[in-house]
Amino acid sequence: MKSPTSITVAEWPKNGKETLRVQLTEYQGRPIIDLRVWYEGRDGELRPSRSGLTCSTSHVERLADALAEALSQLKAARR
Repeated sequence: MKSPTSITVAEWPKNGKETLRVQLTEYQGRPIIDLRVWYEGRDGELRPSRSGLTCSTSHVERLADALAEALSQLKAARR
């Protein structure tokens, strides 16, 4: 069930059947960031899959830094 305090930060199609969604939400009263694959259920509603990463919001800055470094290395490899 979706937490009433969930904020969807971004989402984009992963493929024809799945969506990748980034959310700020809570789990057991603690703030978390959730990067998860969502799929369309039989009723047409998006449902969270088991595929994803959930971590404390205290890790967001380090995660952002790591993703920025990965992007930098990808760009350098394309040159």
